[in-house]
Amino acid sequence: MTKIIIHTEEFEALSEKEFFILKAKASEKIRLILQELNDQLIQHSSSDTLAVIRKYYLRQGKISRGENYLGLPYMVLDYPGYFKPESVLTFRCKFWWGSYFSFYWILSGELFKEVFTKSELEKLKGKGYLISVSENLWDHRFESPYAIPLDEYLTLANDETNLHFLKLGKKIDLDQWETLPEQAFGAYSEILSEVLLPLFKNR
Repeated sequence: MTKIIIHTEEFEALSEKEFFILKAKASEKIRLILQELNDQLIQHSSSDTLAVIRKYYLRQGKISRGENYLGLPYMVLDYPGYFKPESVLTFRCKFWWGSYFSFYWILSGELFKEVFTKSELEKLKGKGYLISVSENLWDHRFESPYAIPLDEYLTLANDETNLHFLKLGKKIDLDQWETLPEQAFGAYSEILSEVLLPLFKNR
């Protein structure tokens, strides 16, 4: 039988109570921030300009959480939350414990194949966006080498930009939490108006 050894720092962690009390309080505040953003997105969705993609707005937004994305807790808002076996269309805002906030549109599957053209992304050049270059749709690390600046992506030759899906947005440090709803909504609406709506109108 293997002898189990609990090291000093591990035992100290096992004995800690206050951290989890603080974690619960902080997590609830993050949930409220995401709920505030969700309410903004729902209000915006009533705009007539969204008619071309309104059928993909199937729900009012969903906040979910977990304890182990690469070993760390997380919380996610998905809106409008179109998740089908053949396609995904959603705006995701993610809090990743100890890391950062990220917020980005996801377009994948048949919808991506039908509507995506690289040229539409030129409209967002110089605005600080990141684009995922991961091979895995569900790899949500929004940092190098999994995501690169959009401006860098746009300089690559077409044979080097063979995306399997679109994941486009930004990330901010945790200490910018007060600006999260404003920055995330700004990215949501700008990508929607400058890229997604034109793509769907031209399909």
